[in-house]
Amino acid sequence: MALNLVDKLTLLYLILVGGLIIVFGENLPYFHKICTIHLLTILALLIFYFVTYKFNLKFIRDWYLIIIVTFLYEETGYLNQMIFHGFWDNYISVVEHAVFNCDLGKIMISHFNSFLINEIMYFFYFSYYLIIPVLGVIIYFKKGRKEFHIFLFTLMLTYYVCYILYIFIPIAGPFEYESVRIKGFFFHRIIHFFYEHGELPGSAMPSSHVAIALVVLIYSKIFRIGFPVFLLIFTMLTISTMYLRYHYFLDVEAGIITGIICFSLSIDIIRRKKTIHF
Repeated sequence: MALNLVDKLTLLYLILVGGLIIVFGENLPYFHKICTIHLLTILALLIFYFVTYKFNLKFIRDWYLIIIVTFLYEETGYLNQMIFHGFWDNYISVVEHAVFNCDLGKIMISHFNSFLINEIMYFFYFSYYLIIPVLGVIIYFKKGRKEFHIFLFTLMLTYYVCYILYIFIPIAGPFEYESVRIKGFFFHRIIHFFYEHGELPGSAMPSSHVAIALVVLIYSKIFRIGFPVFLLIFTMLTISTMYLRYHYFLDVEAGIITGIICFSLSIDIIRRKKTIHF
């Protein structure tokens, strides 16, 4: 059974998080259930790797992480209280007011709040769910599987770094503390459906939306695939995370830094390996 670089990274992440659960997770509700599910996930992935390798199911093997990454994200929502208790939003607010003497998201809302602008912001926030598969599919079929795996490795490294940071830095985000919701039309309903059914407080710092969107933007530049479009989406998506109150400005900055570091680190790892098997 051959494991490629992305598979090894995924197993490393699961083993690392599993170790954190064993060491710090005893006080978590449903501790034994979480441990069991996490262990079964590792076992299921090993079986999946064996089956897809034996039957040469390359396409399924190439794309499986785009699906399960959502479930790994959701897991962090159950783990972000196992090391530190409570959320650190008050500290973030103090720092932002000390540096900027304001809340940038609230300033934008006070100047531009309208149903149309709100809906535009919700659309660009929703575009996060489109840019990954769109660019991935174009790279996969236009540039090749090797280039796709390089993109995927950077993508997953960025996700996993964000997820681990969520466990150590429990920040809920401003949305959790505000009773007044920003109203829109169609995309407003979609985003709130996602939020209500797949979101748990504590995954704000760094903003994975911004970090991942930046990685997508970088690879659109590298592979010369619609860079101006992805630049517009990245810019507006970044603004929308603050405008819609899902993130603080510091979350956004941390997301940009995380995206840059993970891209640089992934390229260095791939160069050291000289090749990426798939």
